[in-house]
Amino acid sequence: MLTDMEMVDAFDAEIRVPAISNLSSVATILKEVELFSDERSLRHCLSLLEQAGFGGEGRLNIGVKKLLTMAEMARQDPDPAEKLVGSLIQAS
Repeated sequence: MLTDMEMVDAFDAEIRVPAISNLSSVATILKEVELFSDERSLRHCLSLLEQAGFGGEGRLNIGVKKLLTMAEMARQDPDPAEKLVGSLIQAS
């Protein structure tokens, strides 16, 4: 993307970050951004993701930036778990 925008020379280093491909990684990111105030809410969200089919191998493939953006949008919703799961379903 930076190459397409001819901005790659503006940075000293290029770090490739693999896409998020499992619920464990999703849980880690959601904990770090403190989307949920308690562990129970996080577990509920992960359970919803699993019920939606994201628990299986190869079913989840999302970039870190996109997941962070979805988490911030979900934070503004009265039910952040439902919003996040809905966004991930829509994106897949």
